[in-house]
Amino acid sequence: MGRKKNRPSRAAAEANLQKARGSKWGYNMAQVDEFLFRAHQLYEQPKPAMSQQSVQTSSFDLQKGGYRISDVDGALMRLEQAVSDKHTRWEVEYRGERGWMEETLGLALTLKPRELAPMCKRFDKGKRKTISYDKQQVDQVMDDAWYTICKHLSIPPDTRLREPMDVDAIDVSDTVFTQRKGRRGYGEPSVDAYLNRVVQVLNRIESFKRLGYRMPDPSTVRPARRGFVEEIGPEEEKAKVYLQAPAEHADLGSLVSKSEEESEKTLPSALSSPLEDTPSQASSDFIQPPTAEVEDAPLYAPKKSAQRRRHAQSKSFLGLPRRNSSPKGDEK
Repeated sequence: MGRKKNRPSRAAAEANLQKARGSKWGYNMAQVDEFLFRAHQLYEQPKPAMSQQSVQTSSFDLQKGGYRISDVDGALMRLEQAVSDKHTRWEVEYRGERGWMEETLGLALTLKPRELAPMCKRFDKGKRKTISYDKQQVDQVMDDAWYTICKHLSIPPDTRLREPMDVDAIDVSDTVFTQRKGRRGYGEPSVDAYLNRVVQVLNRIESFKRLGYRMPDPSTVRPARRGFVEEIGPEEEKAKVYLQAPAEHADLGSLVSKSEEESEKTLPSALSSPLEDTPSQASSDFIQPPTAEVEDAPLYAPKKSAQRRRHAQSKSFLGLPRRNSSPKGDEK
């Protein structure tokens, strides 16, 4: 006999997922149960079989009396950490600590172009009649994350940071920004995609330290080159800009995407995604990750639109005092 409707599954019980009380909104129980079942199957495989991105991009519909949003978000964050630990062990075993550093530096330096872009101009403006994110708060989170990454990897930030502070992957993942109206803030998709990549880098660093490995000297390591591509707007004839490591582009302004939808599709990257060759570089220049069939697609994505996981919570901005931002949003 199958379990009764709206009764938590065994996997949900093990993950300590509780139902929302009364008529409060939570995540669809059947969808979460299906996600946990598939995630368990993939995680138990000997080789890494899913990436952090596949967990980050999974989404669920909302239902009254469903699983509490905070419980599911916490379980997904723990899953991301476990996936990162597994990838870290795999990379260090087959490529050594230097190989791990090469891949981590390559991924971290893809964050650099947007970090070096002018303040309040790092992402597209939000579309009219939509909700967007407070620009100064997003810029502050970017500065804090970049400061933390540079500190752990012993690389120069190459930019002036505004009162930076240490953050971790959970801090960034749980971030909720003040809402702005349309073009007064940054568009949601490109910011979400960028912060997902920030969480991937921070998780890699935290896993490496948690597992007790010794950090190599970054000055002796050549970063892995990555072929992430962003499309810029039609007025520039959709010219391709390759964000590679080392990420030093002559025209930093062109690295700020003009197309929010295209940025959403191209900015997120899988931990072990295939590297994309550029016309000016030979394939021999790329350092390939260890061979493993990694699931990059979302582990669960309902057919109809679902609320984004990161911004379903009602937490304050990083749980910290807001700096350089108006105490009032444009929209309640």
